[in-house]
Amino acid sequence: MAFCLLLREGEAILQRENLQPVFEKYFTVEEQMAWQTQMDRHLPTEDRTSYQVLWERLIVRCEDALARSVSSSAPEAQSLAKDWLELQKPLQKAVGPELWRKTGRHAGLADT
Repeated sequence: MAFCLLLREGEAILQRENLQPVFEKYFTVEEQMAWQTQMDRHLPTEDRTSYQVLWERLIVRCEDALARSVSSSAPEAQSLAKDWLELQKPLQKAVGPELWRKTGRHAGLADT
């Protein structure tokens, strides 16, 4: 259940309007511009939609596994965790390791 909640919170956090207060509080103007530039460059608007769909599908799969009481040590649960890590990679690549870690500390994202 905690993993599912984490995914839902991560999905909400990654929406620009939800990140803006974090950016304004913890990031310099230059860092904010770098984040936005990288997001626009690596995840253009048309790709963001398909990316969001992938997150939504993962959340549905996690909720289904929870409803079936899949053990966290089961191969299915491990696969869900692996998919979660894979979905983070485009964002990590887009903003770079330093900004990703800083965002993770201040916005509650995983620091992987």
